[in-house]
Amino acid sequence: AGLTVTWDQGFAQELPYPRASFDRVLSVLVLHHIDPCHRAGALREARRVLAPEGSLHLIDIDDHAPNRRGLLSRMARHGHGPSSSSAETLPAQLRTAGFSTVTMVEERRHPVIGRLAFYRAC
Repeated sequence: AGLTVTWDQGFAQELPYPRASFDRVLSVLVLHHIDPCHRAGALREARRVLAPEGSLHLIDIDDHAPNRRGLLSRMARHGHGPSSSSAETLPAQLRTAGFSTVTMVEERRHPVIGRLAFYRAC
């Protein structure tokens, strides 16, 4: 497609980009890997780098879903894997980070990961 791609390295809670520099931020199976003490900062940074009409699209393990049959979801729940983000409180965390509209777009079951929750936050 003739696009130029630049790979940058950094921390989710300290993004190396100016304020309002992106229209979209995508997070797929990342949030549950971020240390709980840094998650709020990571969500605030996602909001900071978004343009005023931008949106965050986030997919992560829904550890509080009633059907938690995926291997990774069970491991996280029993302390043998990365600490899962709290799907019940994620909308509140997104609002606290500055997102005014938070929508759970979809939930899907993955045979290995377990229940996935898809969110859009504007």
